[in-house]
Amino acid sequence: ARFEQIMADAFGCDTLPTLAVIAFPLGSWVGGIFTTFAMRYITMKGFPITLVTPGNNVPEILRCVKELAPMFKRTCLLGYPPFIKGVIDAGVAAKMNWGAYNMCMVLAGEVFSEEWRALMAVRCGISDPQRDIVSIYGTADAAIIGNETPLSAVIRSWLAGHPTVINKMF
Repeated sequence: ARFEQIMADAFGCDTLPTLAVIAFPLGSWVGGIFTTFAMRYITMKGFPITLVTPGNNVPEILRCVKELAPMFKRTCLLGYPPFIKGVIDAGVAAKMNWGAYNMCMVLAGEVFSEEWRALMAVRCGISDPQRDIVSIYGTADAAIIGNETPLSAVIRSWLAGHPTVINKMF
């Protein structure tokens, strides 16, 4: 249900043909397999999403995006935030125009700052980072237990710029 909520409500991928690039490690790593199964489930419900599973192979991720993303209205990278930054940086170094792919991201495994979100938005040509860069929360044994929404991301972003309010609230 969490992936469905993110893909439909935040990204609009319930109607837009979307390339979803699973960039979590695969094999014995549960995160990549779980994400693949969850995304496959929503495709079976009729979402126009095509999955590719290059795992954490950066050259293969870049190849998949370069060759396949132009055929879709959106491209979604799903992975671990520091790894995804490395993928984006490798693409920039290879002169990829991430902005041409109407990018969105689902990230898990580590917290990232609002500055990090803004940096990824600039490098990927994302105009609405609070909507198009989403963090999910969970554990390997309990699966996903929560996710950001566009509203929660906007609140988090505003609070990041107002530390005195944070101190009063928490």
